[in-house]
Amino acid sequence: MATGAKRHDVFISAAAPDKAIAEAACEALEQAGIRVWIAPRDVDPGQPYARCIMEAINACSLMVVIFSSHTNASEHVCREVELAARARRPMLPVRVEDVEPNGELVYFMGRAHWLDALTPPIQNHLGKLVAACAKIVDRNAESKTHDSGSIPIPPVPPVPPAVPVKPESAARPVPSARPESPARSAPIEAPPPLPRREPAPTARAHAPTPAHAEASGRSESAARREAGARRMAPPRREDTRPIAPEPLKPAPTDPGRGRTWFLVGVAVFGVVAIGGAWWGSTYLEDQKAQRAAAEAEKERAALAEQRRQADTAMARIREAIKGSDVVAIDASVAAAEMVAPNDDRLTDLRQLAASAKARITEEARAREQPLKQDTPRTPNTAASGEGDAEGDRLYAAAQDLRVKGDMPAAAVGYERALAAFTTTGNVYKQGESLYWIARCTQPDKNPKGDWARSRALYERAEAKYKEVNDTTNVAHATYGQALTLHPDRDPTGSWERAIALYERTARLFAEVKEKELQALCIRDQAFCQQPNRNPKGDWARAIALYDQAATISIEANSLRGEGLSYAGKAYCYRPDNNPQGDWNVAMVFYERAAAKLGDAGDMIQRATYQGWQAFCLQPNNNTTKGDWARAAALYAEVAAEQIRLGQTVSAAATLADQAFCLRPDKNKDGSWEQARALYERSAAICADAGDHDGVGEAMRLAAYCMIPSNNPKGSWSTAQDLYGQAGGRYALAGNVSMQATCVADQAFCLRPDNDASSTWERAIEKYERAASLARDAKDLSKQALYVHFQGYCTRPDRNPKGDWGRARTFYAESARLYGLAGDKGAQSTSVHLQAFCIIEGKSERMTEEARRLFQTAVDLALAAGDEKSAESSRSWIK
Repeated sequence: MATGAKRHDVFISAAAPDKAIAEAACEALEQAGIRVWIAPRDVDPGQPYARCIMEAINACSLMVVIFSSHTNASEHVCREVELAARARRPMLPVRVEDVEPNGELVYFMGRAHWLDALTPPIQNHLGKLVAACAKIVDRNAESKTHDSGSIPIPPVPPVPPAVPVKPESAARPVPSARPESPARSAPIEAPPPLPRREPAPTARAHAPTPAHAEASGRSESAARREAGARRMAPPRREDTRPIAPEPLKPAPTDPGRGRTWFLVGVAVFGVVAIGGAWWGSTYLEDQKAQRAAAEAEKERAALAEQRRQADTAMARIREAIKGSDVVAIDASVAAAEMVAPNDDRLTDLRQLAASAKARITEEARAREQPLKQDTPRTPNTAASGEGDAEGDRLYAAAQDLRVKGDMPAAAVGYERALAAFTTTGNVYKQGESLYWIARCTQPDKNPKGDWARSRALYERAEAKYKEVNDTTNVAHATYGQALTLHPDRDPTGSWERAIALYERTARLFAEVKEKELQALCIRDQAFCQQPNRNPKGDWARAIALYDQAATISIEANSLRGEGLSYAGKAYCYRPDNNPQGDWNVAMVFYERAAAKLGDAGDMIQRATYQGWQAFCLQPNNNTTKGDWARAAALYAEVAAEQIRLGQTVSAAATLADQAFCLRPDKNKDGSWEQARALYERSAAICADAGDHDGVGEAMRLAAYCMIPSNNPKGSWSTAQDLYGQAGGRYALAGNVSMQATCVADQAFCLRPDNDASSTWERAIEKYERAASLARDAKDLSKQALYVHFQGYCTRPDRNPKGDWGRARTFYAESARLYGLAGDKGAQSTSVHLQAFCIIEGKSERMTEEARRLFQTAVDLALAAGDEKSAESSRSWIK
């Protein structure tokens, strides 16, 4: 206890920016009768600050660490934590921000139990803190008193020096995911000598206290052993001169002397027996604590690795969305579902992906609609080729096939018409036939089509139109060539060539006074200038082109063209696309776009861009002027309009967006019940539309709202049932991969560490089923993940009926599957846990096989670029 300071039980350590939280915790603890020491309040005036801190830590029963991002940067907190670790004081970190400790703090606090207080206000978590502190202070009261040297040691009689008894085998400290603290790293060769009673007149000095031992450069345990050795050494003779040997004489008969030595022997034996029992119990408790700390640290490392993989997967989804590549979006979402199926961010990004795909489709349709290419052109009279009856008949038949959607047959019909027109020399009709053959050969219309062939046919059509001086149709054929040059369609295409053709087409439409089509070509130039598509693009240039298109659309009295130009400009201002963008500016232009399209009578597009306006209102995007309530209300309006227009699938997605805005994990004023009701309504709409995938996704999100760790009023059994319904719908849709995900989510709900009424065996069965489905879907990463969780559920430290050998088998299979999938980071984790199972199963410190596996884990982690995991596995080898 600090000199002159009050007596205390708890020492609070916090960085300066967290002073308010520390004071609130101090007040709550003191109101509960727990004595607290906190700086600078309890620092004695005139005393050295550092000395007061050291003495207060030595005198406390518990250190409470207020942990935040400021803690990692605070040297004072790090020193205080180190002093507490050296004094072997228990620590209770209270995490008030979702951050991980840095290297030094991990070293000293890695074994401590963490108390999370992430959601403000801090007052909501003080009850848990008070209860935890009271429990720890009561449990460690006797231990603290002994360590501080406050128990008086009774004098003991002098006895012959005792031979220290060494254990039969060296104590094996439990391997840890990090180097052990100095207080526990040295093996104990013999139990510390216990005090023995000395004659009353004999005075002796007490053993040095931990503070004295530390000041003299020795550890507390070394000081105690030295003190014990002095106590057990025989008393020195005051006369140190050599004594001459005397002849042996018969010992005088003294019955009391034999009885005295007998009693002394019994006393010595009793002291040694009691000391051995005490040391044995202390050693076992210490070993148990080390094992528990090692397990906690290993789980923390595994969670950190999973978090890293999840972060990488989420970043890939964002990159795919920014690139507006539908194939990449689907692939990245599927990969994220394998790595982090229960990550809350995945739900958000999945909705963003769905919205992005809808936008890409709408933009593609917007580019096609104004062309009016589906209407036959009026030929020039001079070049019409009167009397081509057979060619006209074949051409009309091909038109009918195209309208019906049979593009391959239509392309064959147009080729026959082309042959007939070639025979009669009708150049204009040849151009028309070539144009439509090119249209029916585009892969976005004909699954057997080819972009390069389509582009070549457009070039031939352009040449024919030039022969008859038809500038309008020359522009249409040039526009078709530009469409086929998009690299996101044809890998052999070029954004620069496409931009050049769009620019030329815009000039041609300007010559023939087709301002609406001129604006369309300028919008497409802007589309090709967007850097998330074209690496050489420029957001400022794209915005300028959209402005130019809007101006031309206004001149042409084209409300629809003006609205689409504003929508493109809003897209370029969104910060999730343009790092220099602004959510509020984007929201304004989406609002203008929706208004213009509504005035033009395009209510479907109006609803679409109102949905994007709501997206810009979400506070998780717009942190300055976002509003969950306004976003939810706008989504509700959009959903009602889409239902009225018969856009049921779009309405279901919008209702899911509205539910997202009402979830309390996003909106503190939201409601889990309302969110769940909207998800279920979305599922019902998808069911009416026969969209089994949509039903599965909505039911899966409804199940998320019923998980008790999210919703205090939730139910594990209800969540499991909903996940089962979602899996059934995915099965009907033939989506085996997502079916496997839902079965794995069911297993999560069945784990006894979540639902105490369930069993580990039921969870293992579900994970086994999920792994089987993932295998059927040829999804190695998911299969490996679910086999990995089977190993988790089979470990005896989790499952009392588990088996280390069986868990090791699961981890080995998981590592093999991750290797086949090429995921070296996840493979490293499974190999690490496989080695851990060997050590635990054989109750040995290290075996050659385990050492080899740990080294393999190190190599795999380094190959994956994960230095932290490599160091974790390397520390086990050391």
